[in-house]
Amino acid sequence: MKPQRYNPPPQRGDLADRSHRVRFILLVGIPFLFFDVILLATGWPYADPIIGAAIGLFILPRAARLGIHALRILLEIAPRDIDVADAERRLAALPGVQSVHDLHIWTLTSGMEAASGHLVLDSESQLRAVLEQATTMLQNDFHIQH
Repeated sequence: MKPQRYNPPPQRGDLADRSHRVRFILLVGIPFLFFDVILLATGWPYADPIIGAAIGLFILPRAARLGIHALRILLEIAPRDIDVADAERRLAALPGVQSVHDLHIWTLTSGMEAASGHLVLDSESQLRAVLEQATTMLQNDFHIQH
């Protein structure tokens, strides 16, 4: 197995850190400058609340999606892209497995899924071999790392 290279987080003053700040200023600062010019040029008192409401409406669907995603993680709901019934059928089809019960698949953090469950084995099955097959199948077919 090839060792993974450690990439330390960017330090203050690094090029990547400055790049993020510049993008933030461009994406957030310039539109506000534009809105200020509109407000000053027109003198219309309703421009500010209308622009504020437009910004809020722009942010609202993104915040809702993020909130729903966080709630699914906190409630340990199965990821949308994983069919739990299919995973249970495929585990039960492994050689040496009699049945599967209490299978639970959830997201630990964004992009990292986990699974736990009980496999009932035949009396002549080798525990280690079945466990390795089940782990490999979950990793390869469902991208479950833990």
